[in-house]
Amino acid sequence: MVSDATAAIIVAGISGALSVATALFAAWAGQHSAAQQDKRHAEAERIRGIEAGKLRELDERQATKLRELGHKQDECLLEIQSDQAKELQRFQSEQAEKLQLLRAGQELALANLRSEQETRLARLRQDLLDTHDREAQASEAAKLVAKYRDPLLRSAYDVQSRIYNIYERGFRGGADDEGYFRDNTLYVLAEFLGWLEILRREMQFLDLGAEETTRKLRLCLDRIQGVMASRLGSLSESESGDELYVYRGQQRAIGEIMTARIDHRGGAGEGAGATTGGTVAVGRHLECIGYATFVSLQNQPDFAKWFKRLGSAVTRLPAQWPRPDRWVFLQQALIDLIDLLDRMSSGFPIGTNASGCAVEMVALRRMERKR
Repeated sequence: MVSDATAAIIVAGISGALSVATALFAAWAGQHSAAQQDKRHAEAERIRGIEAGKLRELDERQATKLRELGHKQDECLLEIQSDQAKELQRFQSEQAEKLQLLRAGQELALANLRSEQETRLARLRQDLLDTHDREAQASEAAKLVAKYRDPLLRSAYDVQSRIYNIYERGFRGGADDEGYFRDNTLYVLAEFLGWLEILRREMQFLDLGAEETTRKLRLCLDRIQGVMASRLGSLSESESGDELYVYRGQQRAIGEIMTARIDHRGGAGEGAGATTGGTVAVGRHLECIGYATFVSLQNQPDFAKWFKRLGSAVTRLPAQWPRPDRWVFLQQALIDLIDLLDRMSSGFPIGTNASGCAVEMVALRRMERKR
């Protein structure tokens, strides 16, 4: 067994070793603690340096941002000022354009007003001139109608009277002169066409519609010429045997050869009547040739050819049955013309009797159709 002394020595040795170890450990711990502190201090310094750098960087960034913001604010301010200046300039320009347009519009409106007034004035002047011309034409037409009214009225009456006598009284001329019926019937019809041609020549540059009376006269004459010229079957129930038509061109031709220029001393001038001799003088006027001249000219082919077909139809007319309705309608149209001309003149009052003949003739023709 170990003795107590040995044990004590061992214990003492162990205690000393422990003391030494403790001292060594304490020394190491102290050294280690100082190193850690130095390390921590260095780390803190490094961190402070980093933070200081970050702060400086942040300050620089803020300063940069502030400078940039200041620049942007300046740019924005300049841009705003520039936009305001542009807007002001645009507004001023628009106002100037509007003012210019307004002035131009006012000038245009004034010009249009002046033009319209000038146009109205010119139209008014033209209307006055036209009215004056129409009145002058109407007056001239009325004078010419008055000049030729009586011969036209008498020739129209002669034609309608001859038609009535043929159709209702059986007139066919004298037995001692068979040619009289043909020649005289052709003459009264041709004489009427002659006066129509004379009236047309005298009034060819006048407006027959310028006055109500002359307008009615033109309508009456157109109706008569239409009845004479019609070949459309609208005048009678049947056109068979109706050779009494005279086309408008033939009417004109017959009217032309029936006229002559006569001087104041009664001599024949130009026209068909000139073939009988006479003199030409200043102041001559148009008239129809007489019956004797007409019969004499029947021997001239250039004159007689215009009456060849019509003359044959007239020669057959007394024995023809039923007779063509054309001359019935022609007589009615002539009665209307006679009534119109009769109202225009008090010197030849035949309208009432002539109208009565027309009414009687129409009634007899209707009775004939019924039979």
